[in-house]
Amino acid sequence: MSTFNYSDYEFNIRLHDLEAKKVHRANLARFVKYFVDCRSVLDIATGTGVFLDLLREKQIQVVGVDDDARVVESAAARGHRVIHKDILEYLAETEESFDGAFCSHVIEHLPFEAVTKLIEGVSRRLKSGGIFVLAFPSPKALRTHLYQFWMDPQHV
Repeated sequence: MSTFNYSDYEFNIRLHDLEAKKVHRANLARFVKYFVDCRSVLDIATGTGVFLDLLREKQIQVVGVDDDARVVESAAARGHRVIHKDILEYLAETEESFDGAFCSHVIEHLPFEAVTKLIEGVSRRLKSGGIFVLAFPSPKALRTHLYQFWMDPQHV
């Protein structure tokens, strides 16, 4: 039995299923409005780079960071600046600052201590008045728990 590989999950579910790809893009597009006044945005755990595409379409400078080489390669091949690094390490080490940060569907993969480090790291990297958008499955939504949350074996 092979081990779970997150980029296989990302590419098979989100890139090859056209309906899933369309829904994923539409879901992320709802968040673009929060960054229209930003000059530079950090996309944390950028995944397949859909949010990078959306911000670029609005001429917003964006940097992605992800620890999965395959998704970084895919986004970089489309001309995006994507850093291949663990998100917590990147936030601890970088000197870059941003007007905005976006983190979609990441915290449900992390233990509580890592969530705290993530939020602290983002707060250090945001410029004064910067915006941080954190998206995650609603813990109140029964449908989420029944049909979506546990489809991803890395959710905790």
